[in-house]
Amino acid sequence: MRNRKEGDIVICTEKPKQCEQLFNDLVQIIKKDRKSHFFGSIVTSSANKGGKSDYLVIDGQQRITTISILFTAMVNLMKSGLVEADDKRLAEKIEKKFLVDEYQTEDRKTAWNRKPERV
Repeated sequence: MRNRKEGDIVICTEKPKQCEQLFNDLVQIIKKDRKSHFFGSIVTSSANKGGKSDYLVIDGQQRITTISILFTAMVNLMKSGLVEADDKRLAEKIEKKFLVDEYQTEDRKTAWNRKPERV
């Protein structure tokens, strides 16, 4: 990874070595035009709550968080016009496919996009 400078956005929530590996993996995916990539295992457990089925993430939280932050940053940059994609609907596609579960209730669907509440 290159040296950071003031104004850089740091999105990796993992240790520097894992962050560098993630960055290098993403570069190779783009260079080799790969359609998929194995980022590692994610272990979940079903948690039934009154007829609703949620999943608890046992292992892989940092990977999920890092990729979610990356996708959110990409969507925000495209929506603000600071980054332009060849596919004009890419921001919408990323948001709908990876960030929002369209079948959830409205309050859960938009929870990731809310401003933090003050304590």
